[in-house]
Amino acid sequence: MSRASPTLPDAPSHPQLRAFHAVATAQSFTEAARAHLHAHRGLEEAYGVELLARGRHGVAPTELGLALLDATRPIFALEAEAAELLRQAGALLGGHLRVGADAPFLVVPLLAAFR
Repeated sequence: MSRASPTLPDAPSHPQLRAFHAVATAQSFTEAARAHLHAHRGLEEAYGVELLARGRHGVAPTELGLALLDATRPIFALEAEAAELLRQAGALLGGHLRVGADAPFLVVPLLAAFR
């Protein structure tokens, strides 16, 4: 692995972290998307570190990789939560409905059908 350059980036990029997370979670470069592989290598090269140990039987996170994986899990859990929130909103599966009626016997069947 190459040594870190004297000037380190301020922070790893989101695509680099996403690539590392995908490979470390799958424990396989093959199963991780090919686009992630290039970003992961860029992350290792930018910081001069080894995050994934490569072997004949696949890959496994290094000690540093495990620590980074712990740090990235909340990021991608929040990303998945945000995506689910948007999916539900787009499919009208969540949210609020306010109904005003002066005769409940008219609106109750409509609400039942809506639900």
